[in-house]
Amino acid sequence: EKAANMDGEEHDDRRVTRRSNDEGRRLAWETKGYFKLGRTWPINFDRVFRWGKIMTVRVEMPLSYRVVDNTILGLKDATTEVVDGCVVITVKQVIDAQARFGEGRARMTLAHELGHAVMHATPGAVDNRTTGATGTTTVSKLNAAESAEHQAKVFASAFLIDDLRAAELSTPLEIAEEFLVSLSAAEICFERIQADKEK
Repeated sequence: EKAANMDGEEHDDRRVTRRSNDEGRRLAWETKGYFKLGRTWPINFDRVFRWGKIMTVRVEMPLSYRVVDNTILGLKDATTEVVDGCVVITVKQVIDAQARFGEGRARMTLAHELGHAVMHATPGAVDNRTTGATGTTTVSKLNAAESAEHQAKVFASAFLIDDLRAAELSTPLEIAEEFLVSLSAAEICFERIQADKEK
């Protein structure tokens, strides 16, 4: 469903099965285990996408990673959908190139789509990340636990950032540089870890 945020900016989001942030992080860690990544960073996406299959919350499925001309996806950086029983993640050439170069937001986009693949891959549904999307959607503001975009954001951060190592770092910038993630994702992680330390 289309949702407009407070600025009137359109984002694609949809309501999905309720899932807590802790559950989203657990699924990200299990997915790292599935791809035999352990506590390694920065995550090597070539290894992930060459694997050829993925364990979703429902069943193991074939996985296909496609890079397309920048014009094909329009205002979307990437999409995730099920086509003929296969999870297909499609990304713009520029996003793939930036992720290979180590650019944080592009790497977050790939991990975000992987989160959609694990948690939301169902025939007939297309999840995507809009070019330049930041912040929240109407769905996530009303009920983050049922927002596909919020869940994918939580998954992406947990997939790319090792909490134990991040807790040893002093600033969000250090986290962003260590794990090759966006500064905004590093800031959210840093604040969550600080709050956990204070409990």
